[in-house]
Amino acid sequence: MKAVRKVLVRALVKEFYKANTGFFLVVLGLGFGFLKTAQHVDLTSFLAVKPFYYLVVLVLWLLYTAKTLSFVFMVKRLPNNSWLSYLVLLNPLKRLLLVLHIQALLFLPILGYGFFMTAIAIQLNQWTSAVLVIAGNLILLFGATNMVESKLISPVDTKLQIGFKNFTNRLPKPFPMLFVHHLLNRQSILLLGTKTASLIVLVGSIWIFEMEGTDLRLLNLGLLLSAAVNAAFCFHYHQYQQSELLIYRNLPIANNLQFVWYGLSYLILMLPELMVFFGNLGLDISTLFLLKSALLPLTLLLFYHCLFYLKGIDMENFIKVVFFATAILFFVILGRIEVIFISGLFLLLSYFIFQKRGQESTD
Repeated sequence: MKAVRKVLVRALVKEFYKANTGFFLVVLGLGFGFLKTAQHVDLTSFLAVKPFYYLVVLVLWLLYTAKTLSFVFMVKRLPNNSWLSYLVLLNPLKRLLLVLHIQALLFLPILGYGFFMTAIAIQLNQWTSAVLVIAGNLILLFGATNMVESKLISPVDTKLQIGFKNFTNRLPKPFPMLFVHHLLNRQSILLLGTKTASLIVLVGSIWIFEMEGTDLRLLNLGLLLSAAVNAAFCFHYHQYQQSELLIYRNLPIANNLQFVWYGLSYLILMLPELMVFFGNLGLDISTLFLLKSALLPLTLLLFYHCLFYLKGIDMENFIKVVFFATAILFFVILGRIEVIFISGLFLLLSYFIFQKRGQESTD
């Protein structure tokens, strides 16, 4: 078992940190170049006293988790790593502990900062905050471990998941529904996990708002973080386009209509969040505010989708964009910038990128 552990550390952990050296240098520069130790303590103390803002940290941790999972899944697909499937021959419990050890090494940045946040919360006697941080770390660690373990032992040519097959075969299949149908049939675990995390974030923001009762920005922040979680779909939508929707490039369909279709796809994907959002707040908040706020996640997802039409945008760069865009917009919304202006800006950027892509494909 020690020999297997050493090989996995070399193949997964060392390669992960080597491949992401630039990313960690940027994060270290932003996190410790501008903020000193005392400022980190002050910021962490503020989070411990106002645990709602842990949602920001949670979304950033989710993005980092997606980054580790993406790397492991990419490594598994390499032809010279087909031997990873033979891990299925190990004792299930020992294999799970082995993968937990590997995932913990990949999670060192999260676990280290989580330990620091927990220590500050305990020092301030904020036991609820300490429990939230510990629970968040453990849920992410064990959840990622389960996904990595199942991926490593699965065959390279994965079969269709048929749990929703009978149901989804009866769904209508216009263009905006195609990707939703694909998710239900082939990536139901991704769909369920992403929606669960997104709804937890959104319900948390609504719950905090109902306790505070005044600051409407909390609702917009919840939708912002929910959009960051749902951004995982944008990458998979791009892959789905490249593999199964290439025929639409050769059909005489106007670019504007395709742009609307993609927008409708993300509207359908966001229906659970929008139903929770309007269902909980429709009687207390003005409909105009709710509609303006609902545009934020839709335009952000459309923008993230269109980013893949730019040359040089891969999964690595995409996660960085979502990470930093969410962090920046969080403070922009706190600065009382009208969310309708933010949504309008991202909608225009999305349309410009999409039209530029359409012109290049016809040249």
